[in-house]
Amino acid sequence: MVSFRLSVVAITIVLLSSLAYAEDIGPFHYKCDDGRSFTITFVKAEGESSPMTARLALPKSKDVIVLTNKGGASGIHYANDRYAYDEWHGNVSFRDISKKGKGKNAQGVSCHEVKK
Repeated sequence: MVSFRLSVVAITIVLLSSLAYAEDIGPFHYKCDDGRSFTITFVKAEGESSPMTARLALPKSKDVIVLTNKGGASGIHYANDRYAYDEWHGNVSFRDISKKGKGKNAQGVSCHEVKK
């Protein structure tokens, strides 16, 4: 009986640790044509084929903005209700998609990776 309990505990620990494991990709630092800059890190949980979330940090904000992978036909698209990050054929754009930023039709600002 003790051996069975130890086996159940061991299996539970392995399963929980694999669910909690996340692999960060990044951080990547960007400077945009409009003068803004940001840092983005993609979070890939164990078992995911591609990262489902990204953490975006703006230099003047202490908050970390969480963006969700919204899919993309030939690129990547991460967004929340305020910001959108797009990457397509090596081109990166950043948009404020809030109503103040002109909504979903807001024009993206071209951004370029900066090595730190």
